[in-house]
Amino acid sequence: MKLNEATLKRIDELRAQRGWTYYELAKVSGVSKNTFYNYKREPDKYLTLHTCCKILGAFDMSFSQFFDSELFDNLEDGL
Repeated sequence: MKLNEATLKRIDELRAQRGWTYYELAKVSGVSKNTFYNYKREPDKYLTLHTCCKILGAFDMSFSQFFDSELFDNLEDGL
C-alpha cells in the first residue's frame, strides 16, 4: 500500500470509529466535503500538510498518534 492510500484508510478508520459521516468530519475539521471526495476519487493525489493538520485537529490527535497504525507498516515506495 502507498502512503496516500494508507492515510486515506486511516482517516476512514478514525471517522468510522467516531460514527461520523464525511459531512460531519468536514464540519468539524473545516476541510470541505468535496475535498474528501476528491481524494477518495483520485487516490494518487496527496493531502497537503495544512489539510492533514485540520483533520488531525478534528480527531484531537498528534501526527505520531495518527501514524501509529499497522496501516503504515511496510509501505510501498512512492506516495
